Amino acid sequence: MVDPLVEYYEGVKGLIRDKCGDGAVLILSPPLTRADKLADELMKELGKDKVRHYTIGSEGGREKAKSLADALKRIRGSMMESEGLVVDEELMRELRALLGDYLVGGVKPDCFIPYYISWEEARRYASDENVDEKVRDALRLITKGFESRSRRITWFGLDYIPEKLVEEAMSAKSEDVERWIDAYLYIVSKLNLDGGFLHEVKMVFKRFIGFIETSLPVIGKVMHVVPEPSMQMGAVTLSFINSLAKDEVHAFRDIIDTVRHLKALRSGGDLNTLGKLIAHKLAVDMEIPYEIARNVLVGFAGLADDVLRDIEERLDIIEIKSQSIEGAFRVYDKGGFESDAEAHPGFFIINDELLISGGVIGRSALEPYKVVTIRGFNDLRNEALKRLDNEGVAVLVGPRGIGKTTLATYTTWTLLREGRFRFMVNVKDLEEVGTEFTGFIGYYLGNKYDDKYGNLLVVYDPSTTKTYSLADKKTEAPKGISSTIDTLLRYVAE
Repeated sequence: MVDPLVEYYEGVKGLIRDKCGDGAVLILSPPLTRADKLADELMKELGKDKVRHYTIGSEGGREKAKSLADALKRIRGSMMESEGLVVDEELMRELRALLGDYLVGGVKPDCFIPYYISWEEARRYASDENVDEKVRDALRLITKGFESRSRRITWFGLDYIPEKLVEEAMSAKSEDVERWIDAYLYIVSKLNLDGGFLHEVKMVFKRFIGFIETSLPVIGKVMHVVPEPSMQMGAVTLSFINSLAKDEVHAFRDIIDTVRHLKALRSGGDLNTLGKLIAHKLAVDMEIPYEIARNVLVGFAGLADDVLRDIEERLDIIEIKSQSIEGAFRVYDKGGFESDAEAHPGFFIINDELLISGGVIGRSALEPYKVVTIRGFNDLRNEALKRLDNEGVAVLVGPRGIGKTTLATYTTWTLLREGRFRFMVNVKDLEEVGTEFTGFIGYYLGNKYDDKYGNLLVVYDPSTTKTYSLADKKTEAPKGISSTIDTLLRYVAE
């Protein structure tokens, strides 16, 4: 029984000794092959100045990587057609333009050596009974696993199998290999890594990388064993989310959505071969050092489930609140009382106490007053809560200035503070945007946020404390009350 991977390795080594022993050689390979090991061995034997190794995609971006992958296939093709490893004058000029004299200078036309196990070769080995059983089974698992999903491992159009993946598959269960393949393909597809990052995702990821480098300088270090930066990564990610613009939230969610799948590609404190290949693809697309891409992914892969839930929830909150339409309705969480204090204009929370901005006749300045929550007021609040629980709707009626807005605010604050509702929709005017409001409700239900966060609390109060901030001023009822109420009741009825 033979190991074709070892045979290939030794064959290329012998070829280099025979053809290039008296001059320079340039080994070209995709990432995660044994080419780096081969180059190290030959450097010791032939001299460091004579042996050069270049990993396609190690710098320069997508276009350079694609051009080099095309060149590598052309060189490999001439070898397969028994024409010898000959780089013609035109290809030599291309390689010199792409790689520079430092790598190309002094290399003879037949000493540009491609090194990789092509997909077609791997398929042939996987069905060859003369191949070592463990190697054959591992290759079969990999090739069939990808091809059953109509995919291959590709590096800028070059289909191949990293030997290091074969080594991992030899000592893994078949279900583990299947899980790796599913995770790898999901991430590559979600982020479009084979076709090029979507612009929005790329831009927000670049900004995130910069944010991480500032917050965690260690992320850019070259580490053979990557430490566990996941606790810091979680905190940094949560902090970064707070800086996201509205149009960046969905793009960043696509990135976070891949993290659960990335966990399947974790190996100890590092990534396995398919995880590292994703890091290589990411580094090329982002034009950042591979080590940074790898360490960021390692940090993500190591996030605890509860930290990941916090990150996903923070993104949910921002995305749900971003559905607000100015002048029609606004969506708030508990922070609407405690941070931006906009959920009920004129009311805010300090030291867990509900305060109201009140005016005094003859003065224009508003001053904060504590809302007095005596027994009778609490009874009214409890009655409103009971109506909501039993009927799903509570309507507060009474004369002007009696305190309906204050009671509504106290009731909604109680619901949010006690965690009985996560989100409140403060409706202003649905006369012209009723369909947008019902569209938001459909969005909330369609994304199953009701299962995750519970029902929405919808509040409609045509008046606010501003209406009565100057008691000697007569005010008119806002327009659109009837149509807004009709829209709300119609949706409740549905």
